[in-house]
Amino acid sequence: MARAQLQVMGLERGAADVQLPSLLWGWPVLCPLAHAEVLAIDAHEAQKDKRVLVVLTAQTSLHEPATRHQALLSSLLSPTVNEAGRVIALVLAETRQLASEAAAKVLVRVRAHSAQLNVTTALASGATLPSLMQKSGQAAEAYLGAPTQLKQSYRTAARQLGSTAHGVATAVWRGDALTLYTIGHPPPELATLLGLPSEQLLTVVSPLGAKVPAMGPQALLAAIAAAHLGRPVRIELPALSACGVVAETVQTVQLGVGESELPQALLLHGAVGSSADGSGPALAALMDLMTVYGFAHRELNVVPVPLHLPSQQRPGEPSGWHELGLSVELLIDELAQQRAVDPLLLRQRWLEQTATADGSTLLGCLQLLHKVSGDAKQPARSSEGLLPRRGCGVASSAHRATTGQTLYGAHFVEVELSSEGVTLLRHHCVLAAGQPDRTRDADSVVQRSLEKARRLALQAELQVMSRAGWTARHGEDCSRLLSVRHSEVTFLALPSREPLVASDDDLAMLAQSGVAAAMMSALSVALGIRLRRLPIELRAFPSVPK
Repeated sequence: MARAQLQVMGLERGAADVQLPSLLWGWPVLCPLAHAEVLAIDAHEAQKDKRVLVVLTAQTSLHEPATRHQALLSSLLSPTVNEAGRVIALVLAETRQLASEAAAKVLVRVRAHSAQLNVTTALASGATLPSLMQKSGQAAEAYLGAPTQLKQSYRTAARQLGSTAHGVATAVWRGDALTLYTIGHPPPELATLLGLPSEQLLTVVSPLGAKVPAMGPQALLAAIAAAHLGRPVRIELPALSACGVVAETVQTVQLGVGESELPQALLLHGAVGSSADGSGPALAALMDLMTVYGFAHRELNVVPVPLHLPSQQRPGEPSGWHELGLSVELLIDELAQQRAVDPLLLRQRWLEQTATADGSTLLGCLQLLHKVSGDAKQPARSSEGLLPRRGCGVASSAHRATTGQTLYGAHFVEVELSSEGVTLLRHHCVLAAGQPDRTRDADSVVQRSLEKARRLALQAELQVMSRAGWTARHGEDCSRLLSVRHSEVTFLALPSREPLVASDDDLAMLAQSGVAAAMMSALSVALGIRLRRLPIELRAFPSVPK
């Protein structure tokens, strides 16, 4: 029976479905502030029930054979908190409900420290890192001398990359050997952290989410707790503590067009709620995209802003740095709207002026999309002239691969707005990376990446609280838009060049680049307004009368 059928029928077991004799449940106690010093943890009320076996803290003295993990436990539950969602204590009980109820009874006394929780407050207080600048030509002067000048600001909010399922781990010791059941594959240094030879650590990764790395401390905490109590332990951490985060960004773009309606200058100034880690390839790919479009004068000036967000960042996943290209694509669309030109044809016209191989590559992607989009026509209006309304959006994508090459692609998205809501009709992705006869596995990697990128564009933002830091906010039902009716991936052949051989991770990152911009453009056309903020709030859409 196929794996997909097993999953639908509930016969494919995940890490949370593993049943072990005498299993204990671990529930975390989180620091109520994003930046603080934990002064005291009072677990007396929580431990009145004898079925609550222990409340682990940084000061807990572990029993044999767990004493070798004493320093690791102290670091995992450190009283010095510098990030939101930090676990400072762990309640272990006979049932899941009892563990969660006991965790709510644990009293925590903390001393608050000053913390920057969003980009706006950080910029106002000057709590930033040195800016990162890349430039070519005299961008400011060329912009001021351009006959047509556009300037616009865009924002992307902080969002989570995963779900609560990624915070589940189950550990059982059999003598000196440890078996871990996880969702997502643990980091390779896990055995070293636990002081185990690699042959004494067996990790059983759930097929559900197996391609995603497990980032939180749940596996380590489960292993330590199981060794301390001599029984299997399952840990459940909230998504805030276990998942990666896409950082908040503020982007201001200035675009100058010359006399012949060709690109002249492009300046992007912004701030990213993150350290400078991972910024190099993302900024280089964006500069390459500016060059390919034909901007002789270009400037990037981006300020890293260290925020007290959850610190985990998944390798091979988008970050705030990778979302900077969003503003460039959207401003090109606004220029096309002002000129009453198809944004797809405007991009093609610019690319036809460039004599570079990369320009030809991206032009080939857009030309293929032009053929695909030929039958995407507005449906006939009803007698009231109201329903339905369709919108089409395009966007280029660029990614600097691990080999140092910049890969290019493009997206075409079509949506329909009706009285029942928003429906994603089509998503066609063209990637100029690798051979056109890619394997089925490569196609599935790209399709998964496209689905994740669409979900990320609609993912509820992390809501900042004045003292408690960032918390997850849920409630939006975006399932209708996530269920695309037709999704297709085409690998473009490059006969005039040596074939690019991209890894699956590079393909995934290339596929995700530009998805949000294409979706926002399509929805902007359908709504008749310009969207300038991520995530896309479905509930903010104006209702269309029947």
